Amino acid sequence: MLHTTLAPDFPRTILDTIDEIVYALELSDDTLTQARVTFVSERVRDVLGFTPEEFIENRGLWVTLVHPADLASLEQASREILESRRPGRRYFRIRHKTRDEYVWLEDSIVPQVDAMGTVIGAARDVTARRRSLLQMTFLMENTRDGFFMLDSDLRCTYVNPAGAAMFGGKAADMHGHRITDFLVEPNRTAFAATAAEAVARGEVVRRSGFCHTLNRWLDLAIFPGPDGVVLSLRDVTEQRTSEERLRTWVDEAPVGLFRTIPNGQMLDANGTALAMLGYPSLDRLREQQALDLIADTEDPASAQIDFSRVDRLTGIPVTLRRLDGSPIPVLMNLRTVRDHAGQAVEVLGSFEDRSDPATLRSALLSSARRYRILFDENVTPMVLVSADGTMLSRNKAFLRLVGASDATLQEQTGAFSAHLATPEAFERWPRKSAPRGVWKASNWCCAAVTDPRGGC
Repeated sequence: MLHTTLAPDFPRTILDTIDEIVYALELSDDTLTQARVTFVSERVRDVLGFTPEEFIENRGLWVTLVHPADLASLEQASREILESRRPGRRYFRIRHKTRDEYVWLEDSIVPQVDAMGTVIGAARDVTARRRSLLQMTFLMENTRDGFFMLDSDLRCTYVNPAGAAMFGGKAADMHGHRITDFLVEPNRTAFAATAAEAVARGEVVRRSGFCHTLNRWLDLAIFPGPDGVVLSLRDVTEQRTSEERLRTWVDEAPVGLFRTIPNGQMLDANGTALAMLGYPSLDRLREQQALDLIADTEDPASAQIDFSRVDRLTGIPVTLRRLDGSPIPVLMNLRTVRDHAGQAVEVLGSFEDRSDPATLRSALLSSARRYRILFDENVTPMVLVSADGTMLSRNKAFLRLVGASDATLQEQTGAFSAHLATPEAFERWPRKSAPRGVWKASNWCCAAVTDPRGGC
C-alpha cells in the first residue's frame, strides 16, 4: 500500500479526505497506461463512482474508461513524463460508472519515487472548469472582437481568429511574438505603457482611440493576470464614423437643436444653435438655464397649455435672448421624453429664425393651427362672435351643450348677445337636450376681445 511503501506512519485518513484522487502505480514495462494500480483513495467513489478495490483488482480498467479521443494525447504525455523523469500533468476524460457522462481529470504525477518504480499521482475533477474554458474558447473563436493572451513579456500565447484578422495574418504567425512587434509608433509605446499600468494597478484598464497601425478606431481593454495580461480589441470605426457623420449633420442643420432636462438645465446643442445665440462653446451655453434664454413669448395660446400634460408643441413664436442681450425672434418646437412611469426626463427642442417673411408666414399658420386645436378640443363650451352679435364659430363642447348641429347654428344670424349674454337669456335659447337650471352666475362669463376687423 502507498502509506506503507512511502511512509509507514502516513495517516490514510488524510489521503481519503482530500479533494484529489490520490493513487499509486507500479511500473512493469515503463508504460504508465499498463502500470498496475496498488492504491486509490476513497475520493474516487465521489468523482467516478467506482470503489478503490475495482481499480486495484482489475488491472487496466481505468484505461478502458478513458475517452477514445484522449488516448493518443494521454500516451504521449505519459511517455514524455517517464522519459524526463520529472513531474508532469495529463488532461483526459474518463467515463463515470453510473452517470452517462465523462469526467475531466487534471492528473499530476511524480514518476519513480523509489527503487521499485512506484509512480505517485493525484487526479482532480476539473469538469466544471473545463466546460467553462470550452465555452469561453467557443465565444472567443466566434466573436468579432480580437482577443490576445500575452505572457509577462507581452508575447502572444493565444490569438483568436478575429484578432489575427485585424493584423492581416493567422494566429499561428503571431504565437511567440511580442504584440508590440506588430505595432508602429506611437501605438507601440502607448500600448506597452498601458499594459504596464494594468499590471501595476492590478485592475482592468480601458482606452479608446485611433490606431495608426491598423488605421481603425479601437476600444481597448487590458485584463491583468498572474502570468501576463489578456488584451481585448473592438473595432468601433463604423460606429465612430457614423457618430461623426451624424454630429456633422446635426451641427450643420439649418435650425438650432437643443436638449435639456425638465428643470431647464441645458445638456446639448448643435452648432447652429450656438451661432444663432452667439455662444462661443457648448460649455458656455450650459451655464445658462433654458428658460432664461426666453426673452418673451408672443403666442397667447401657448400660455394656456399645461406643459406637464403635453408631449409635443410645434411652431411656438418665441423671442430668445442672445449672449450679448440682443433679441432674436424664432419659431420653437418642443417634445417631452418620458420614462416608463410617464415622468418627464428630457426635453428636445428646435428653433428657427422667423425674421424673414417666409418664416413669419409659417409662424402665423402654425399659430392658427394651434388655435383651432385649442378651440375645437377644449372641454369648455366656446363661441366666437362678431361685434354685432353674429355667431362666427363654436366648438364641439358648445354644440354638445346646446344639442344642435353646427349647420343649424350657422343659420342663426340674430344677435348672439341678445340671447346668451345672461343666464336668464340663455334659458330661453332654443336647444334640444341641454339640461335646464344648471346655469349660475359663477358659471357664466363673457370675454370681449377687440378684433381689428371689428369682431369680438
